[in-house]
Amino acid sequence: FDNIIRTIPSNLKYILNWKWDIPEIFLEIQNRKRWTDEEMSKEFNMGIGMVFAAMEDDRKHYDGKFIEIGYLDDF
Repeated sequence: FDNIIRTIPSNLKYILNWKWDIPEIFLEIQNRKRWTDEEMSKEFNMGIGMVFAAMEDDRKHYDGKFIEIGYLDDF
């Protein structure tokens, strides 16, 4: 998930809740390569195509339009 790190300020960290369905193709690759979740996340982002971050106060504008997979927090 190196791409997420590059898009947020250095005083913040991201926390993923892992409540999305990982596409079957990634599970197949993982099984065939015998890679760990960490290796898969680094290589393929485990199915996350795009990340959109918004302030909590603006959340009402985006409800139902995106799947929430985590949040940002202070270090």
